Amino acid sequence: MCAVGAIYFNDCPVQRFIPIYLLVGGAFSVYANISGLIQTLCHSRASDEGKRVALTIFCKINESLVGCFLLAWFIAGKSLEAYNFQSVIKTVFFVFIQYNIRLMRRSQTATTSNMKQYT
Repeated sequence: MCAVGAIYFNDCPVQRFIPIYLLVGGAFSVYANISGLIQTLCHSRASDEGKRVALTIFCKINESLVGCFLLAWFIAGKSLEAYNFQSVIKTVFFVFIQYNIRLMRRSQTATTSNMKQYT
């Protein structure tokens, strides 16, 4: 997303805000993925249970804020490319479901790894 937005930053024939949408959305997606990786690494290396709990709370808040921003950014971007309100609602619902499935899988993986440590 970032590469396409950067390449066509001043040359988009359809609408001038689409490259900006791609740049910001891509940057926040990269940030979300890198922060998830850092969360996994820090959580596995945290020795103190208090630090681990504080890190988990901070990371969940961070994930929630980034996820809400990406959802809002996605809705704003859909207005750039589609003017049919019903298609926007269907797409937002699909993305919301996919995002929640990803969060559930991530929390199940974290829970499973924590259970293996204590057994």
